[in-house]
Amino acid sequence: TIGDVIAHFLVQNCSLQRIQLSYNWFTPQSCRDMAQGLALNRHLREINLHGCVLGDDGARPILEALTPLASTKPVCNGEPTCDAQWVATSESQLEVLILSLNDLKRIAPIANLLKRSRTLSGLDVHLNPLFARHDDEESIGFGADPAPIDNEIDNGSENHDNDFEQNSDGEETKSEYGISTATSLGHALRENSRLRHLKLSECGLDANTVRPLFEALTFNSTLETLDVTQNDMWNSSEEEGNNCLNLNDSVCNFYPAWVAHVPRLKGLRHLLLDYVLASKASFFVKNFSLFQLSFTALR
Repeated sequence: TIGDVIAHFLVQNCSLQRIQLSYNWFTPQSCRDMAQGLALNRHLREINLHGCVLGDDGARPILEALTPLASTKPVCNGEPTCDAQWVATSESQLEVLILSLNDLKRIAPIANLLKRSRTLSGLDVHLNPLFARHDDEESIGFGADPAPIDNEIDNGSENHDNDFEQNSDGEETKSEYGISTATSLGHALRENSRLRHLKLSECGLDANTVRPLFEALTFNSTLETLDVTQNDMWNSSEEEGNNCLNLNDSVCNFYPAWVAHVPRLKGLRHLLLDYVLASKASFFVKNFSLFQLSFTALR
């Protein structure tokens, strides 16, 4: 397969640092073959897989190949109470991964990579419906992965049970799915100490689903750039009292609740937003110590 050819090249080549593979069609088998080469290559720093129609089946082996695995036994230096450390089963030293426009719906492999990688500094997953569950999707597959990573539960996360309701059959609603997905991603970002740039534009975020993500980022001090443009994050109103926050602005008092977490983002230097009301934009400018604040489609 073409993936086998790429894998052979990655294993043999000791100088290539960047590879551009966007808009190539890879079958799941090609992805599995290519993943073997990625796991053994210590020199590649950036790979661009934009628009390769990978889907979850194709992206999973690639993400797993880049992810160090947890040891089955604690590495404790003789101390049985020590926590398990990550074993460098993957040789990859990748720093930038671009997976945009690949119809990715499962967050778990991405979150695992963020949780364990010690080299990844840039991740682009925009144009993937990661947070938007569709009515025609079955609960298995699209909705199965947002459970807490490695069966761990973040006890420190805020309870968002009031932000959504289950339908009459007890199935996950769109809002519930998005919040669970964002919580899993946030859980990984809380533990990540390397990622500097994250692009989540046009991923199906809304005012409710983005809330646990911003909350988790208040514990992250290394992320510098966050792009959440082309998401419907301002869809709260004064009538939706539980989803809005009164910030005593003289022009427009009510903001979506996620806004309250933005001033507490420790390391963020560049925040990209869009569809912001001019009155609300003034609040960001006056209150946040960001080096760069980008507004598109200002209203």
